[in-house]
Formats: sequence, C-alpha cells, structure tokens
Amino acid sequence: MGENYIRIENNFKLQSGFAFPSSAFVDDGIPIVRMSDLKSGRLKFENTKYVGQGWLKSSATFSLKEDDFLVGMSGSLSNYAVVRVGDVPALLNQRVGRLQSKSGKQSYEYACYWLKSIFYERYAEIQGEGAAQKNISSKQIEAFKYRWVSLGEQVKIVKVLQTIDQTIEKTEALIEKYQQIKAGLMHDLFTRGIGPDDKLRPPRERAPELYQKTSIGWIPKEWVLHIASNFITAIDAGKSPECPDIPASADQWGVLKVSAVSPDGLRQSENKVVEKFEHQNPNYIVKRGDLLITRANTPELVGMICYVDLAVGKLILSDKTLRLHTDENRVDKRYLYWAFQHPETRKQIEICATGSSGSMKNISQKDIRGLKVALPRSLNEQEMIRLRLDSALQKIGNEKIAKSKLVQQKSGLMYDLLTGKVQVNPDALKAVHV
Repeated sequence: MGENYIRIENNFKLQSGFAFPSSAFVDDGIPIVRMSDLKSGRLKFENTKYVGQGWLKSSATFSLKEDDFLVGMSGSLSNYAVVRVGDVPALLNQRVGRLQSKSGKQSYEYACYWLKSIFYERYAEIQGEGAAQKNISSKQIEAFKYRWVSLGEQVKIVKVLQTIDQTIEKTEALIEKYQQIKAGLMHDLFTRGIGPDDKLRPPRERAPELYQKTSIGWIPKEWVLHIASNFITAIDAGKSPECPDIPASADQWGVLKVSAVSPDGLRQSENKVVEKFEHQNPNYIVKRGDLLITRANTPELVGMICYVDLAVGKLILSDKTLRLHTDENRVDKRYLYWAFQHPETRKQIEICATGSSGSMKNISQKDIRGLKVALPRSLNEQEMIRLRLDSALQKIGNEKIAKSKLVQQKSGLMYDLLTGKVQVNPDALKAVHV
C-alpha cells in the first residue's frame, strides 16, 4: 500500500480477551463473549457461558461497554460485533479482540469500518492460512494498514456509512415485525380458520360450540383431522450420484443439495453439476408447483418444506429430498405447504425423526404419510387461509429484497469511500433512501 496508509497500531491497540477457567462457569451470572457470539455485526448470546458477579471486579479490564468493537481471532476471522446497551454487563473471552483508542486524533468508527471491510477480510484470511484452525494475533491485527485521511474527512465518511447502516437496521426491524405478525396469523388461522363472513371465527373462549378437541389441539368443528396419507397420493425420491461440488450453469443438469429446500423458496444455486448422461433422469426434474420436503437433515431442518414457485431448468431431486403429490380435490397444495410449517406439525416431525447422530436426522416416507394435519373441508377456506399467509410472506420477502439492495449499496459505498475512489460528499447522504 502507498504512503497514505498507516497501521492500526499507530492509533489503536487490540486487546485480547481473558481465558476464563471452565471451573468458574455458573448457571447464571455475567455472560462471557466468545467467538460463537459474534454474528452479523451483533452479539447473539446462544449456548452462553456465565461467570459469577465477582469477576466484574477482578477482571474489570475485560469488562465490555456499549459501542465497543469486537473482532474474531479464531475460526471465521472476519466475524465482528458492536456491543449494544442490552449486551452489557459482559466480559471479553479469549480469542475475541476489542479495539481500543490510544488517542482522539483518529475516528474510532472510521477504523472500525476498515475492520469490517473486504480489505481486512482478505488480510485476515491470508494471515490465518496454513492451519486447520485459522487464527490471527493482536499484533497481526494491529499491523493491518488502512488509509489515512484527515479527521474531518473520516467523520464525513462515517456519517455516510452510518446512515445506510441505520436504514438497514430499520429494514431488519420491519422483517422481524412481519415475521412475528406471520407467526401470530398462522396460529389464529390454523386454530380458528375463516368463517362464512370471511373473518376469523370467534375465539374458542367466546364461542366454544364452534370448536372440537383433537390430538393436535382445538380446531373448528367444520374441519377434519386427517393423516397425510389421505391426501398425499404419491412420493417421489431422487438420487444422489457422485458429482463435483460445483453448481450447474443455466444449461447444465444439476442435483439439488438438501440446503436448497427452504420455506422461503427453492435456493436454486444450492446444487452440484451432474455431468454423466446416465444420471440425467428427466423423471427427477423439479418443476414449478412442486412441493418438496427434506427427509434427512439436522434436527431443526429435517422435514423442511418448500413450494417451488419458479421454473428451475434441469435441476433434479437428490435422495435426501422428496416430492409430494397431492389430491387437489381434497387439499390446496399451498395450504399444505403452510400446514407443514405449523408448530404442531413440526413437533410431530421432530418426534418421528430418527438417527444416532445428533447432527443428522431422518424421517421416513411412512412417517410423512402418518403426520396428522387439520384440514378445512372447504377448499375455498383452505385457499383463503393460504392467501392471507402468502400475503404476509410477500411483505417479508419485499423487505428482504430491500435489505439485500441496501447491503449491496453499502458494500459499494464502503469500497469507494474507504479507498478514496470517490471523494466523500455530504450530498451522498441524500442517495441513501431512509
């Protein structure tokens, strides 16, 4: 890099966390921030380890505060997180680093954006090469070079990037809000249904005569509790030939990975190219309108359902993905797609799933056919239920698309502003749609 680049250590130091002994762990107390807690720029405490309150005093130098910037030092070296007010009190664990200022002559946030950038990600990957477990030291992070500009220009750059970050956060909040609305809507629709007046039936507490108790809970009296074999007419199982782990191009054959199946829609890029002619079976090609379900996956994802709403070319089923054929005179396929996501159905799937491995479970075709599903007798009511859920899903999808565009916009802005390819301009703030 040229003469306008300086090392992180010129203005900052990277503090590495403390190796808290496992003997100090308690069931509840002060969380210690580990590598696994750094996710998508935030701290997400899952499988959290805690230490007693006394450690806040004895290890005060490792106590985190709001707006601290944390960076991963093992494994996924590009992981980072910004500490928020709801994250503290918390303590810094080993293999997680905290950026600390030496003086106020440089913008802390400006340096943080460099450590979030593709430039640092590439640098960290190179530093961590050659080992089964990638690691980077405090010294190596401090040796990373970033472009020096005046403090005034740093502040302007940070302002532009923070504006788009705030817009992304607002979009994420909308996605979370719509997901909660969808969950509540699903509960109401699958327990109350839609009456002749096109409205939800009154709650059972107000009109108990409208409901019946079943083995999966209360449902409207007009509904029937079926086993899936009553309306699943056939199940197709695919094949998984030996293939290079390279995605197929638009005109090539490909076999779908189990990761292609998602309630949000088929992830077509999750496939492996099928080069041998003998494995290119047209009977296994996935088509628009197909209802797919995974028969093998992790405990959380086994039995995951997917409705194929777009044409997919020459992509075929794998042996871990099944295609469900249904009696369309009895069940709306999109209704069934939603019914298989209902918590009561998911609970049945988790009970049926077998396998000695904790990381991989299987569900048989027999078990799928035996799943209990509450079904309105009226296809019209089934359609009205699924249309309302489809509308909620569409709102979530629209916001996800908006977020994706914002993230792409931010990536371009970071590259241009951090490198100086584009000089910072206050008018750039107006280009960010809030």
